[in-house]
Amino acid sequence: MDCDMLCRGDIAELWAQREDNFALLCVHHDHQPSESQKFLSDVQSPYPKKNWSSLMLLNCSRCTAFTLEYVNTASGLDLHRFNWLSGDHKIGAIQGGWNHLVGVQDSALAKDSPLLHWTLGGPWFREQRAHHGRPPRRRVVRRPRRCLQALRMLVLPCIVAVPARLESSRLPDKVMADIGGKPMLQRVLLSCGLATAPAAVLLCTDSPDLAASAASWGFDAILTSSACESGSERIASVADQLLVRGCSSESASTLIINVQGDQPFIDPAVINAMAAEFSRRSPTPEVLTPVYRLSSEKVQNPNVVKTLLAADGRALYFSRSAVPHVRDIDPVH
Repeated sequence: MDCDMLCRGDIAELWAQREDNFALLCVHHDHQPSESQKFLSDVQSPYPKKNWSSLMLLNCSRCTAFTLEYVNTASGLDLHRFNWLSGDHKIGAIQGGWNHLVGVQDSALAKDSPLLHWTLGGPWFREQRAHHGRPPRRRVVRRPRRCLQALRMLVLPCIVAVPARLESSRLPDKVMADIGGKPMLQRVLLSCGLATAPAAVLLCTDSPDLAASAASWGFDAILTSSACESGSERIASVADQLLVRGCSSESASTLIINVQGDQPFIDPAVINAMAAEFSRRSPTPEVLTPVYRLSSEKVQNPNVVKTLLAADGRALYFSRSAVPHVRDIDPVH
């Protein structure tokens, strides 16, 4: 059950609808949002079975594929679409008006609904009270200024773009190399999908084969020109399409986070931190990149890119060589 719901009926009546021959039961909504943004400018993403997973009765004996490992590695769309099931025939229907979508479905049906779901934002937020009748005399929730600032940080539209190609000059087909039973690129996309800040994770590639693989893993792809000489150029060449896929009407305020296709161990927390840091800074920087303090034994390693920082955090220089040069030490090859 989602946290933006109000249960007014007897939960025992919901429990009584369970059926052993299904893996799960839910309300089969036909929710096809026409708006591109939800409450507080959150991106509204249309997808099949939207809002089905917001209220579920799970039959644990038939949910053997719904493991902790799957939950921790699957994309949000995989979870929402129940891709861990062998088919829709495993999904039963909850009847009786449970999970009424306030502001989406006919308001006349809300009167007798045992469970209301404010999927577009609830009346406990001042900004939404005009949509739900007369404002209350007192504020339901008091939010300190610091909480408001944190909330605004989260609403800046953000998408992740993963550039990848098969014709790598140094290691052809590198992005499809097997890593622990999964292709490298799949692990990159799955890790990016675990980040909470981005509204979407999109593959940018000139390979129809990679695009097809991404689709089978639950991720959309944008085809680019094969003439692109770098990942950054590949993303820049389809920036307009990325903004459209990110459902953003304000391109100037949209973050595009570039995660290379050969980073299978990217930490989703780094992606979230970048989005938050970008939103926090004023004036807003044009580009941000994550850095960390390098240990002395890695300074001479040409496989590790070094960054020279100014006192205010600006990147002054990037190099595979030690910056500044360290005398009397042989580089590590």
